[in-house]
Amino acid sequence: MKKKVLLVDDHPSIRFLLASLVETDQFTVCAALADGKEAIDKAPDLHPDLILLDYAMPNLNGAETATVLKRLMPTVPVILFTLHDASVNKALMAAMRVDKVISKADGMTNLLECMRELAGLPPTRIDTVGPLQLPIDPMPETNALPQPMATPEEKPPE
Repeated sequence: MKKKVLLVDDHPSIRFLLASLVETDQFTVCAALADGKEAIDKAPDLHPDLILLDYAMPNLNGAETATVLKRLMPTVPVILFTLHDASVNKALMAAMRVDKVISKADGMTNLLECMRELAGLPPTRIDTVGPLQLPIDPMPETNALPQPMATPEEKPPE
């Protein structure tokens, strides 16, 4: 059974991108909401298994939203997904009761790995991402570098 994820981000393009990434064989998006107040109002009825919050949102930011959601749903893991991860130190993270802070700069693959870990799912090797199943280029191995071809002068004597 797929784990239900509640996405909260004030930018429609980021919500679309995150929803495209999250919809996998392990996760489904139960709602993609634009602000913290809406998340607080709807989360108890949605029963998410995991909540993904943007940190910088107008009106009610991710920190304020996380604090209230953790009071309402203490067992549901909350990931703060932000451009500002350096500004969210461990003390603030503990005060907000956020389970993890992931930088948007760290990439979507790291986000999925973190989501799997918090949801208690086994790690999965990802070769593609998104609804178009775009390939993810693996890191080239150093021992897999192409070898130069021998020129005719360099052939060993027979």
